[in-house]
Amino acid sequence: MKCLVDECLSPELAKTAQVRGYGESSHVADVAIHAGLVCLNGPDAMDLDVQLELFEQALGELAVDDDLINQVLEIALDGDDELHILRYRLPVENE
Repeated sequence: MKCLVDECLSPELAKTAQVRGYGESSHVADVAIHAGLVCLNGPDAMDLDVQLELFEQALGELAVDDDLINQVLEIALDGDDELHILRYRLPVENE
């Protein structure tokens, strides 16, 4: 198994995983290319219906453009039940 540590967490976690025997583990900042990431963000303890709704939205976005290499697709449902779709590069390119 290898771990890929999210950018909002410390790179030290990847180093710890390597020391503990998961030698192929890395931090997102250290990965030159990755297959992409889909994030479903909603209220705490999302039930299956909300998970399915957000996942269907993600699949709809991927049907239009399925190239997620080095990208993140975030599907979020806020407190007002408003849906937000955000797609961005990862690692984030300097402007």
